[in-house]
Amino acid sequence: MSTTQPQRKELLDEINDREPYVTQFEDNIICPYCGYEVRDSWELGGGGEHDDSMICDACAREFEWSRILTAQYSTRRIGGDGK
Repeated sequence: MSTTQPQRKELLDEINDREPYVTQFEDNIICPYCGYEVRDSWELGGGGEHDDSMICDACAREFEWSRILTAQYSTRRIGGDGK
């Protein structure tokens, strides 16, 4: 017995509802329902730390996302004496 497209989608939705994609500290936003990766995540929210919600382009479900920024610093000496 073959599975039709609507039946397959219902089965996948049921699995995703039971086992959500859990993401933390990823490089891009990932839908917690279907796992779709938003490759242009940096364009959302106007920069800086940000919390918002969006509707997934792949599964059309709404979810919340957060952008967390970290700062790193580098230093070097000025001049040619090396001291």
